[in-house]
Amino acid sequence: MAAVGGDGGKGTACLCPDIPPPDMRIWECWAEAEAGGEVHQVEYFQVPPIQECVQCDTAHASDVEQYSLIEWVHEKMILEGHSPDILTYNIVMRAKYMLGKLDQFHRLLDEMGKNGFTPDLHTYSLLLHVLGKGDKPLAALNLLNYMSDVGCVPNVLHFTNLIDGLGRAGNLEACRYFFDEMVKKGCEPDVVCYTVMITSYVAAGEFEEAQRFFDDMLVRGQLPNVYTYNSMIGGLCTVGEFDKAFSMLKDMELHGCTPNFSVYSSLVSRLRNAGKDSQANNVIKYMTDKGHYLHLLSRFGGYKRC
Repeated sequence: MAAVGGDGGKGTACLCPDIPPPDMRIWECWAEAEAGGEVHQVEYFQVPPIQECVQCDTAHASDVEQYSLIEWVHEKMILEGHSPDILTYNIVMRAKYMLGKLDQFHRLLDEMGKNGFTPDLHTYSLLLHVLGKGDKPLAALNLLNYMSDVGCVPNVLHFTNLIDGLGRAGNLEACRYFFDEMVKKGCEPDVVCYTVMITSYVAAGEFEEAQRFFDDMLVRGQLPNVYTYNSMIGGLCTVGEFDKAFSMLKDMELHGCTPNFSVYSSLVSRLRNAGKDSQANNVIKYMTDKGHYLHLLSRFGGYKRC
């Protein structure tokens, strides 16, 4: 566990310190849960999936207030004498992660131990992602081994979160190592795991490897989702295969996957940046002919519908 904070980084200051107290319903539901009722705090404390800015790799500004509020509630709970449970700790740790306060993980883990709680599968998943993003593959391996020793067997979600972190750190060698280790342990990679691998290789400019993983997932019976296709289409554009990128866009629906607006807009943007305005217009026309996202057509500046 000591490796979690081993990067020596300093947590960033809270960006929203003057946040008003939460609605009283939160405390009422929490008190009911503490008294042995249903665990309603999930409804109020559940943190949405991590959404990081593509450019800066941090939480969106609109989410900062929510994560800071979670910190406030946790601190208020402690002051009021309430005992957090493992769900609460997991949510608080995720909020700390999104706010960049990784140096506070040690304190939370110590607090968990003192209150008689041990990390669960969700705790380990976040810790593995943090270690991966910090490019600490050896510490991650030690944690995986520790999990197995204490009977908390790593599953595909743990490996995927670790690989995602390592991919963001640019350590593709470690990504491949843990992917292979996962398969050796009989843990079948799913579409999310494959997409993480593909996206990591595309981001690193190694499209041939991304293509191999795409082909492998098809052989294993894993159907690509819209995020997989978006990464592959972006990768094809990166290596100048614009015609193949458009063909893949058309193939998506044949495989039961409808392109979202991000797929269309990303391809149009890449084509325009490459000076291929005619092909970009063909993509937009294809979208409109399909009746997709007509209400967003104005976002394609300069396009005139015939």
